Amino acid sequence: LAVETDVTNYASCQRAIASAVEAPIEGLTNGERFIKTVSALKTVGVKGDKLRALMRNFCVVMQLGNLTFDVDPNNDDGSIVSSSSEIDCLSDLIGIDKMDIEKAQNLGSAVVSHKYAQ
Repeated sequence: LAVETDVTNYASCQRAIASAVEAPIEGLTNGERFIKTVSALKTVGVKGDKLRALMRNFCVVMQLGNLTFDVDPNNDDGSIVSSSSEIDCLSDLIGIDKMDIEKAQNLGSAVVSHKYAQ
């Protein structure tokens, strides 16, 4: 598979890209900087599947930052993911069921006699 060098072809990141201010920095737009970055990564051997994995990981980290949480109505010490559209996007991106992600994000812990319990 060919690695896309056009930033707009990474569908999982399009919302972040669309919301970014497209003001040139040192004369280059975000898209132009992306192409330069991909070119530089290829120079040091990051291309093909390695580049795809790196871009996917960047998108996952950015998407994790979009999650929001509320207090769990059944447990004042717990939390629930409150941004369902964001967790749906994350689920599609990493290929893990939404419920499994929510369960992992909502694990609570408490200090009991200097040891952690879940």
